Amino acid sequence: VQTLSEQIRARSDALPTTLARREAVVGPARTRDAADVVSWVAALGLLPAAHTTASAQRLGPWLGLLNFAYASKGYYEDFVRGQQTFSALDNENYADWLRRHDAWDSTLDLDITLAPIRLLYQYRGGDASVAANRSMGAGAYLHWTLRTLAYVESPFWLFVEGSGDTVITPLYKVLVQRGVQFEFFHKVESLQLSADGRQVAQVTLRQQATTRSGQPYEPLEHGHWPAKPRCTELVEGDDIALLAPDELESYWSTYRASETFTLDQGRDFDELVLAISLGALPLICAKLMAHDPAWRDMVAQVKTVETQSLQLWFDQSSDALGIHQHADRRVPIDDTGLGAGLATPYDGFSDFSSLLAFEHWPAASRPQALWYFSDVMATDHETSPVGDPAYPQRRRDDAFANAKQFLARDIGRLLSSFSDGFDHQRLVSPPGSPPPASDDERLAQQLVRANFQPSDRYVQSLAGSTQFRLDAGRSAGFAKLSLAGDWTYNGLNVGCVEAAVMSGLLAANDLLGRPHADAVVCYFGR
Repeated sequence: VQTLSEQIRARSDALPTTLARREAVVGPARTRDAADVVSWVAALGLLPAAHTTASAQRLGPWLGLLNFAYASKGYYEDFVRGQQTFSALDNENYADWLRRHDAWDSTLDLDITLAPIRLLYQYRGGDASVAANRSMGAGAYLHWTLRTLAYVESPFWLFVEGSGDTVITPLYKVLVQRGVQFEFFHKVESLQLSADGRQVAQVTLRQQATTRSGQPYEPLEHGHWPAKPRCTELVEGDDIALLAPDELESYWSTYRASETFTLDQGRDFDELVLAISLGALPLICAKLMAHDPAWRDMVAQVKTVETQSLQLWFDQSSDALGIHQHADRRVPIDDTGLGAGLATPYDGFSDFSSLLAFEHWPAASRPQALWYFSDVMATDHETSPVGDPAYPQRRRDDAFANAKQFLARDIGRLLSSFSDGFDHQRLVSPPGSPPPASDDERLAQQLVRANFQPSDRYVQSLAGSTQFRLDAGRSAGFAKLSLAGDWTYNGLNVGCVEAAVMSGLLAANDLLGRPHADAVVCYFGR
């Protein structure tokens, strides 16, 4: 892995040098013309100078390559010749940047052009129904696209297991092996500053549960991350078993609200790493925001939105459900479906039937297919309205209504067996579920989720927002505080696990006294 990473980094670092050498040999004009090959194609009449979006979609793959050529031209002119940085380009919206480098307006609506916008939830206010809401910094758009294309063998790799088991479990195991002590069932309530405002003096936490054994809680079951805690191992297990499934992760929860204690700087900790996601910071970092304008600007300008997800278990295979009807070629048995642009809502989709092998089902009722759908969710509140007790159920109801609409109107465009209407009888209910008395009850037994918790809100990369991100690593505003998370300035600046890991490496480098970007592949500073 290290060798491959070094090769990728070397290729990325060598690109400006390669273009510079070409310019030295053939001159800047011919180098620029090489990036502007699209102009030759249009001039020869091989493609119309203007066309409708509908005709563009039919030529989608080819015109997508043209847009990539325009992006390459822009990369050369701005990044190589102009010596601009990705973060400087982020002040311009991706669409305006592509237009500035001669892209056609009609190609900006192509599925391939919109893929980063859709996959990364880049809509102002979370409203994907209005084209004018599409916004993403040109630098983040370009960097994420180039980074994706730099992955070994394929732009996308599907997890063999769920994301928790594939990504988080290995990180957890490595840290445990390195002696890290995890304290589960604790909720951060607030960070308090010292009297002079120069550092975080206290962290207030709520303790939600304790183990019967007095030993640290081990979360994994047979090497996997379970959906629920093992209540029999907890002193408070009987009470927790009666709570709603997401109660312990809810910012609306009042469970054990009085069971708080503080960690004090100098006694309980020397250095503090804040890696809780941006959506929760207005609730727990009010003192820091009041003291430092940079924190206020970041929270105000780097936007977060709610998302929604839908998971459906079917009693027929994806083949039987009709996935091949809409594919341009037969999907190989060891391949799967992954895409975006299906509908609003539930734009993104993926066939995760391979995960069924890791789920525990009775042999007689084992599902044959598992599909995931996800999308952004229209978000009216800049920060989560934790003071509104009715808000969680309202958002759950919104997600359920969106799921019903999607099944009634759009899923047949993907799975052709539902072209004439969705058949709820194809859904498989979890073991032990009561027999559903209606289609709505059967759907409710699937996974329909609104991600409205503050720390679940997705961090966007809207045009003009990168400049307000605080740097990952040592905090410039407060001593002995380091920052990590995909909301920081981490060189990629997009909401994804790659950016989160990069931020963690940057913070670790600063804490260990190493060069800030040491071994952080494809890091680009401001």
